[in-house]
Amino acid sequence: DDAARTASVADVPVDLSPREFRLLVLLAGQRDRVIAKERLIDQLFASEADGSTNAVELYASRLRKKLAHADVEIVTVRGDGYLLRQRVGPPR
Repeated sequence: DDAARTASVADVPVDLSPREFRLLVLLAGQRDRVIAKERLIDQLFASEADGSTNAVELYASRLRKKLAHADVEIVTVRGDGYLLRQRVGPPR
């Protein structure tokens, strides 16, 4: 729920940091499309100096763990970026 800035999996709230939530919103808004890491850096960190590909990878990893039981998954597309898609197979 972008307006309420909350996320849930199977009606159970998921505790997300502001950046994790923003990453989820960005990926969900372009579902099934690859978003380049550079674009994610720009969107997540704006003009802050701590934005890097490593930081994006860290937030994507944290978000993946928190969505482990969801019906969507974050997929790394090597050399390109990330995408959010319907999970292939049952949630963990």
